[in-house]
Amino acid sequence: METKFYSFKTGNTKIDTALKLLLISLILLIASTFLKVMYDNLGSGAGNPVGNLNIYGASEWAPLFLIFSLIEISSVINRREKFFIPLRIVNTLLMLTMQSAISSEVQSSENIANQANAIGNAASSFISTFTFGLYNIPQDLADSSRLLGGYHAISFTLLLSSISFAYYLYLRFVKKESIVPNSSIPLSEIRNVFATNKLLTAAISLMALSQFIPFNRMNSNLFPSPAFADHPIISSAICIVSFLIFSSLLQRNNKFIELYVIIEIASLLIWNPFYVLRYGAPGLGYIIYIVGLALLIYYELRSRASNNQLS
Repeated sequence: METKFYSFKTGNTKIDTALKLLLISLILLIASTFLKVMYDNLGSGAGNPVGNLNIYGASEWAPLFLIFSLIEISSVINRREKFFIPLRIVNTLLMLTMQSAISSEVQSSENIANQANAIGNAASSFISTFTFGLYNIPQDLADSSRLLGGYHAISFTLLLSSISFAYYLYLRFVKKESIVPNSSIPLSEIRNVFATNKLLTAAISLMALSQFIPFNRMNSNLFPSPAFADHPIISSAICIVSFLIFSSLLQRNNKFIELYVIIEIASLLIWNPFYVLRYGAPGLGYIIYIVGLALLIYYELRSRASNNQLS
């Protein structure tokens, strides 16, 4: 689906304003998911807590939420009401479910820590009294998981998106204001891009896909998490550049494709094997990433060889 921003710049009706507010709130909601939502101490062992996690590290449903949100944003831009209305409802319920699970996990950790501290403090007091103060064991040693600022930022942006969505529904179905969907690119053109640029489209598809599935371990106590859990900005850049390459192919504009390919390849500076393997075997996502990267490098080398022959 093609994204067209022109209508957002020129529209000045109330329904246009509602769509702009909804779009901004959705972008802010996605951005807030990159922030740390919890300090996870439940997986700790021998004084080695998991540490701070964003929602992609804390919930296995977060990548699905991100995919649905990107589709929703594209639908809002293109004014495809039959897509973004149900997606807004699904994404809201999905985020509330994830937040509820995280909050429950933190509450459980706090209860366990409080019970452990109560027993430990009682034992410390008994030993201190029994030894006439000769042995004083520190109290409140048990730590617990806790919510961080990112959790509250998500709650705030989710509220903003809900208010914007309610305002849109009010204008659309109570005030009966109408919208005109933007025209979208025929599916045949998209299929043609894949058919005529098989190597490049396969490479960028694998690169983007790899970021949403278990990628690397952020801690020896964790299973592999999606790449968005560790480096959300880098993962976002990989997906955005993949989209720019596909958009350039769709528009038959090859001016910046080589630059985009080089940027994608440069992501290996972050996702290098020494970094990814430091806590153990990676997930399937990293294997897919390496395959996509190898295809991109092959494409770049072949393109340069072809250009040298022409010159």
